[in-house]
This record gives sequence, C-alpha cells and structure tokens, in this order.
Amino acid sequence: MLVRDSLHRTLSTRVWPLLLVKPTRGLVDEKLKVIVRNLSPRTVAKDASMGGTYKGVEAMGLMWSMQPVPGSRKGLR
Repeated sequence: MLVRDSLHRTLSTRVWPLLLVKPTRGLVDEKLKVIVRNLSPRTVAKDASMGGTYKGVEAMGLMWSMQPVPGSRKGLR
C-alpha cells in the first residue's frame, strides 16, 4: 500500500505536457499553430514515443504521424 500511495502522490504532483492546436479544425493545406507547454524541446528530441501512431525517437513524429479523426470529412484534419 505504501508503494501505491507514493506512486499516486508522484503522479498527482507531476506537471503533464499539454498540446494546443489552433485552429481546432481546418483543411489539410491550411496553416496550424501547435503550442506545447510543460515540455522542453530537448525532451521531445531525445525521448521515445510511449504510444500512438509512431515508435522510437522522432523529434517531428507528432507532426508527420497526424491522422484524421475517424468519421471526419475527407480533407479535414
């Protein structure tokens, strides 16, 4: 129980990465702005993916691995 309480305390005080994308909808050839908070560029460049649409260490993996939301109109992201 002590280990579980310690883990819970560690997870509840950690600051998690936050990604904001503006605009939230748009055509595939329109510009978008991605704001990353609570995560240093160095971390993105050296840490492996923990899941999602790509594996390994890829600094731009978030961008090149983007996929449309299931059920969305073709050409939208």
